[in-house]
Amino acid sequence: MRKRREVKVATKELVYDDNLNIVGEKIKFVPLDEARARGEAFRRKISELEGLGTDWLIRKYKKDGKVTFRAVLGVLAGIKRLYAGERDASGRQIDVVIPFNMLDVIGSTLDKAVWQIKQTRVKKAAGKQNTLRWNMKADEIRRRHPSWSGTSVAASIAADPTEWSTDTDGKVRKPSVRNIRRAIRRPKK
Repeated sequence: MRKRREVKVATKELVYDDNLNIVGEKIKFVPLDEARARGEAFRRKISELEGLGTDWLIRKYKKDGKVTFRAVLGVLAGIKRLYAGERDASGRQIDVVIPFNMLDVIGSTLDKAVWQIKQTRVKKAAGKQNTLRWNMKADEIRRRHPSWSGTSVAASIAADPTEWSTDTDGKVRKPSVRNIRRAIRRPKK
């Protein structure tokens, strides 16, 4: 009886160091059946990703040029759930398969989200400074005019030219009485 020869296929695999940094590639010969199984698993994962809404997200991004941060997080959570606990033959977690056009959507959305978070921090810091400054001025005005209402105190602060700011295009902006009134605290009795 003649021995049947096993057919092997060359595959490239990444080589990692102890810190899971990629240090190179190595060529590994695997049986044809295993290579087919890997290919089938890859195709199955891609079809499952499409079921998570990645196609819808990519179409929306191409149409409008933007997607919500929440939608991207939902797809990423689905991808994480899909790959949770899967390991290769050596016991390491497997690499996640994400289409390149999906990476483009994720990158643009995360970039915008980081910018928005930074802007929020800047605005909060400026708002805290304004509130402290307005409360100090309100206390001073209330000492001089104890019978004035909170709105009158706020109007007096808003009329002060030192509170006015200039936009980048040169327009002078006065703070609104309503915003100042909301920011100043009521006097202690």
